[in-house]
Amino acid sequence: MMERKAKYILLSMSIFIGSVAIGAATSLGVTSSQPEPHWMFELMGLTNPFPMLVWVYMIWNAYHFGMQNFGVLSIYRKRPSDPTVLTA
Repeated sequence: MMERKAKYILLSMSIFIGSVAIGAATSLGVTSSQPEPHWMFELMGLTNPFPMLVWVYMIWNAYHFGMQNFGVLSIYRKRPSDPTVLTA
């Protein structure tokens, strides 16, 4: 990880800072969004980037959660199903 600082540190920091900037710009009224009921679930394009940020987060969260479950289950897949069977 330390050999690829640009990938693991700078990319992560830039995504975080960009997300915070989008949230701050939207909450301060810099964009032309008009808060209405369920406004964060409507994709409005570049006039309001906050809904796009929310959708990307929701999709990433579902993908990441699924991959974590797959990884944990892959670890236990190699174990015998009978606990009385011991392997050397």
